[in-house]
Amino acid sequence: MEQPLRWRKPRRIFVNSMSDLFHEAVPDEFLDRVFAVMALCPQHTFQILTKRPERMRQYCSSLETRQRVGLAIHELVVRLPVPKAGRSLPFEFRPDSTEARPAMWVVWPLPNVWLGVSVENQQTADERIPILLQTPAAVRWVSYEPALGPVDFEP
Repeated sequence: MEQPLRWRKPRRIFVNSMSDLFHEAVPDEFLDRVFAVMALCPQHTFQILTKRPERMRQYCSSLETRQRVGLAIHELVVRLPVPKAGRSLPFEFRPDSTEARPAMWVVWPLPNVWLGVSVENQQTADERIPILLQTPAAVRWVSYEPALGPVDFEP
């Protein structure tokens, strides 16, 4: 999970390409660590795709999430040798701070995280896309796969 912290050259990273990050079996604490790593890697673009937009919206809209991600960032930075000199972060990090609101360090939604939904047909498009549009995200996207039926994206 921490590998992107070591990559200097910007990359586009498809997070959990073979699974769903917002599956109900994935604990919020795991999501917090994933989002903390993404926050610490502003040079990369992270694409997240889900068939569970309700959980994604709930997670990304919650002030508690932002606070937990701030704490996860703090834990990572204290434990690992990041950030490196010359790397700018999308927040001010003060590892020796006694400030009790680490969420205020984090620009939210993270500007380098693209959130998307997968749609298979018109029904799933009609269900998932409106929820995606209600989800805080720097970039929102739709993946039309597997294409099980036609989808009219005009409305």
